[in-house]
Amino acid sequence: MEPSSIGVVGKDLLGYPYNIKYPPTPEKFGNTYHGYQNWNREVFFYEFAVQGYDVTFAYKGTKYFLMADAEHYCTCDDMCFTPSENSIYFANGNDLIEQLEIDGHKLIDIIDDLEDVEMW
Repeated sequence: MEPSSIGVVGKDLLGYPYNIKYPPTPEKFGNTYHGYQNWNREVFFYEFAVQGYDVTFAYKGTKYFLMADAEHYCTCDDMCFTPSENSIYFANGNDLIEQLEIDGHKLIDIIDDLEDVEMW
């Protein structure tokens, strides 16, 4: 298990990974978004925090880039997904989702309002 996934990723009874803190609830939301309420939540709580995909999204007309790898999760300046001197680093995906501030709001508080959410 990569250092960045410790405390975030668990395995279900069939051995599939899931987000321990933000688990899917297919009994409530079905399987359309792998058990999450919507696309944004699936991408952030599963594809980004668990699977380690990079993510792009827009909020109030500004484009944002987030990178996930075995060493850290961070913000990036552009689509190259290369950290820079402006990057903000987090220990894992859940920490980034909970602590990153965008336009005066925590990412987790505006997650449903994000636009053009894509994973790479």
